Amino acid sequence: MTWKSEALFRTATTLLVLVAGGCVALACTGGDFTLWQAAWETARWQRSFVTGMEILVALVMAHGLTLMLQPLLRGPLMTPCFWLGKATAFYPAACMAWAFVSWWLGQRGYAYWALMPAAHGDGTSLNAENWPLWLWTWVPVVMILLVPLTGQCLSLSLERPSRGRDLGFAMLGPLALMLVVSIEDILGVKGAGQSLAQVLRQPENPQADAMAMWELTGTALYLAVSLHLPAKPWSGTWKIPAQWLRTFFSSLLKLSAWVLALFGATHLMPRLSLLMISDDTLPFLIAGWKPTLCALSLWALGHIIRPRSQSSPLS
Repeated sequence: MTWKSEALFRTATTLLVLVAGGCVALACTGGDFTLWQAAWETARWQRSFVTGMEILVALVMAHGLTLMLQPLLRGPLMTPCFWLGKATAFYPAACMAWAFVSWWLGQRGYAYWALMPAAHGDGTSLNAENWPLWLWTWVPVVMILLVPLTGQCLSLSLERPSRGRDLGFAMLGPLALMLVVSIEDILGVKGAGQSLAQVLRQPENPQADAMAMWELTGTALYLAVSLHLPAKPWSGTWKIPAQWLRTFFSSLLKLSAWVLALFGATHLMPRLSLLMISDDTLPFLIAGWKPTLCALSLWALGHIIRPRSQSSPLS
């Protein structure tokens, strides 16, 4: 792929994201162009940049950890580590965020300023007095986001080249964008993810909904420019109609697993809140086992029925 085709592909992807985000924002306003324009003008674009930087740093660290661990996971360790990485990717990020808050506030007894900004200022300006608070705003989000992203990167790298491998790496950005919504909301970090979570909880407000969608679109645009997006996500060709059917159902099951892990997890675990904070983090971690097993079972079934690759030991 030449640099010209790469630039053309990235430009087309960025325009597609912008148009899609604008259409969704317009749908949020019910087709009212006045509210749509007002939402664009009042959108807090710094939140888009903050969330984009969180995701970008977490992805770089996840790829770095994967490159460090991959040479150590050879021979009999490949298969168990592959499934361990996939299970880690499916584990609800909300449970890890609540476990961190419980450990930090309940067990250690420390203050977490993002959950009490009135007592510590907004922390948005970077100077000699508040740079520790500024740094501490983003570190927990990146560290929690790093866990599922590293698991997904590791499982993809241990799997032999297949049709969906490049697509899996390309989807890490959207995966991180969906995971960061609950993390920012729980930790009180002012980003595009928290804006979206807030409008989903509040009564219907068309302008606020459109503004949150514009902010999320801004993050997606930032990622579309920054991340690797393959122009040809599937390698090889499909020659047998039976393989199409198996590939379709395999992809459907794997997609269902991700939908369950990202959107259905809240219905399979108890409702978590700040009122449950104590000196024991184990209940928060245990709460995530049920959606993790359900999602992993669906993904494993899709992995089993997919068309086999002769060179893959994980087929």
